[in-house]
Amino acid sequence: AAESDMNTNVSPKKSRLSSPDHEKQESQTTKKQPNPGKGADPMKPKCRKAKDIRREKRLLKMAQTKESDAKSVPPSVMDVGTPVDKPVGTPVDRPEEEGGKDSNGQDLLDLVTLPDPKDCVHKLEIKLVKSWPRSPEVTATFASSYAVFKKFQSIVHLDDHDCDERHYSDFIVESPLVREPAGSQNKPGGTGGPTCDYGSYHQQYWLDGNLVAVALLDILPRMIVCEYFFYDPSYKFLSLGVYSAVREIAFVRELGRQDPRMRHYCMGYYVHSCPKMAYKNQYGSAELLCATTLQYVPIERCLPKLEVTKYCKLGEGEAAEEEPLDLDALTVYHEMQAMPYREYRTKYGDRTMDMLRQYGTVMGSKVGRRMRVNLTFF
Repeated sequence: AAESDMNTNVSPKKSRLSSPDHEKQESQTTKKQPNPGKGADPMKPKCRKAKDIRREKRLLKMAQTKESDAKSVPPSVMDVGTPVDKPVGTPVDRPEEEGGKDSNGQDLLDLVTLPDPKDCVHKLEIKLVKSWPRSPEVTATFASSYAVFKKFQSIVHLDDHDCDERHYSDFIVESPLVREPAGSQNKPGGTGGPTCDYGSYHQQYWLDGNLVAVALLDILPRMIVCEYFFYDPSYKFLSLGVYSAVREIAFVRELGRQDPRMRHYCMGYYVHSCPKMAYKNQYGSAELLCATTLQYVPIERCLPKLEVTKYCKLGEGEAAEEEPLDLDALTVYHEMQAMPYREYRTKYGDRTMDMLRQYGTVMGSKVGRRMRVNLTFF
């Protein structure tokens, strides 16, 4: 009986140990937990932005469907064919070490100026028109340009104030620059358009007959200055701001071929703490002007200093010493006429003397003598 009881007690125990469900449960409880990881798996591809993946697929699809004739590909695509009249990589008034080439070794500045193929689906037209004094072209497109500006300010900048036509005309159309007529200096010519004088312009971007973007450009003897740029937010996916900057750099190169003094492209002020201006440090060979030493400094050397403090000396060496500005030698602009300040003071009095003294202190004599102060509203 004792043996029978012992067998009875032992058999169920053996049965439980040999149960498949129990073995599975025990294996789960005794399974070794993995060690904490040390980051992303280097054997797996890195995470990428969805827009980069879409762009890669789009380019791959275009590469698979394009014809043997390279001219059939739209010029805005990076893998367009070699221009017929010039081999790729041939330097044209530029150093060989200059960057700005795509993965195929093609110069981006040359690609944006290629003519459109005959069978392209969409048509992009770029017009350079005089903005001030107001030209007939600006007057004819005023309503379209103002509508794009108002939409841009409302959606992109969330600013519905100061968007009336009077503000638009003051800010976008009118300019203190005096247009220099043809023949006054070594006049440059424009890319794909008529020759142009120095002064203020609108560079309009028309896509399929619709105005989609406008750039405010000041064409000066030594540089082109982009004062402002606005676009239709409906076309944000086209990255029109980047395209316009590349197009304007190509414009500087084209003018430089006709006038060696034209060498620089200015993107205006740079505020490091403003996220909307961060795009300005994405272009190679950019420089910032040090307000203390009056030296242009490569932006790569400036960014670490600006991360520490927003007010700092960017250049090396001592602060530049400026002679006091002689106000009588200052050129002022009044009612569409330029004149020395001593002549203005004789005609209209010296009520602006204190303001101009402050101006001279800030600008210094070197810069002040080269500027024209607009006193039309005084």
